[in-house]
Amino acid sequence: MKLSLLKSLVRGLRRAVPVLFLAALAAPRPAQAFPPAPYHLITGLVRDELGQPISTPGAYILFHATNGVKLMAPIVPGLAPGVNFQVQVTMDSMLFKDLYSPAALQPNMPFRISVWMNSITYLPIEMSGNYARLGPAAGITTIDLTLGVDANGDGLPDAWQQLLRDMLGANTLVGPNDSALNDGISNRAKYLAGVYAWDPKDGFRLAIVPRPGAQPVVEFNGVGGHSYTLLSSTNLTDWTVLSFKIPANGPDDSPRSTFFTPGTQKLQFEPQHSPDDSTVHHFYKLQVQ
Repeated sequence: MKLSLLKSLVRGLRRAVPVLFLAALAAPRPAQAFPPAPYHLITGLVRDELGQPISTPGAYILFHATNGVKLMAPIVPGLAPGVNFQVQVTMDSMLFKDLYSPAALQPNMPFRISVWMNSITYLPIEMSGNYARLGPAAGITTIDLTLGVDANGDGLPDAWQQLLRDMLGANTLVGPNDSALNDGISNRAKYLAGVYAWDPKDGFRLAIVPRPGAQPVVEFNGVGGHSYTLLSSTNLTDWTVLSFKIPANGPDDSPRSTFFTPGTQKLQFEPQHSPDDSTVHHFYKLQVQ
């Protein structure tokens, strides 16, 4: 009886061992494509052909990779300074042969971005040539996009340049590095700032406005859809970002380093200097995004 029982146990173990061994070999297979890598972020600002950041409700960024992967992200005004869209691209760790997900991409993958707005798909000027290339996992690619046509490839929309000629004359210099008004500010800088390059009164100008019993403020005309950062210098060579308050918000307004204005309006920034800088002369300039 004991001998028969022992033989039965041995036969059972012989059958069980191969099953356990095969299970140990098979277990890792479903996970062999993991882990995923951190996503790659594509970010930037979409402008129309007149230089205004897109703020149309229901506008979207369409990402197309050459392997068929498609992504969609909304255009959000004031998402960040100089940013109204962000696309998070799923990346593969490249540790294994197979992608962990059909939507995962690898660095250097060719892609193109278009803009969907009012049921129409637009191909931005920056995307009309060769495909862009995807950066590494955990990286950031900044691509500012311009709607319209740029037949001469100088980076400015033809419609905006033609508007300069219509307003100032057929012989007006409309290249990106030219200054249509000969005021020292390039046409490209005015396009990016969103000001009317054909109107001397609408240029981007800063003014120091004194206030009785209070600190002077920096005053300028803010253009809707843009973000503004104040910089300060004591020698016109070394510039640093300076925090400021918005006097229109009242005495309890908190200092900030940038301000987004959804609409065109006159803005005043109150510079926030340290007490040690109270007797030092300061110069100011604005960064427009």
